[in-house]
Amino acid sequence: MGNRGSDSKRRALKRRLEQVEDTCWLCGYALVPDAEPMTDYATEVDEEVPASLGGDVYGVYTPCHLVHRCCNGEKSGRILPQYGLAEWFEENHMTRESYQPRELPSFWC
Repeated sequence: MGNRGSDSKRRALKRRLEQVEDTCWLCGYALVPDAEPMTDYATEVDEEVPASLGGDVYGVYTPCHLVHRCCNGEKSGRILPQYGLAEWFEENHMTRESYQPRELPSFWC
C-alpha cells in the first residue's frame, strides 16, 4: 500500500466515513456501496491534502472523505483548488455546503 499506511487503519477510517458520507466528495454523485473493488465507481478514501504533499492518511490532522475511484484518479496528487472544483463552484454561484448531491445515472453503475 506504499505511503497509504496501515491497511487495517485505512479500512477503519473508511468504515467510519461510510457512516456519515453517502456522496462523492469530488463530484457530488451518490456513492455505490456494492461496486466491485478496483472499478471506476468503487469507493475510496481521499485526503483533502494528498499524502504525497504531507496529508494525513488516517484523517487525524487533515480531513479525509469518500470518493469514487475514477474521481480520485482524476484529482490525483492535487489539492482541491488545483483540481479546479473551487472555480466550478464559484462560477455556478455555489459552495460545497449548498451543492445538492445527485444520484448516479443508471448507465454509470
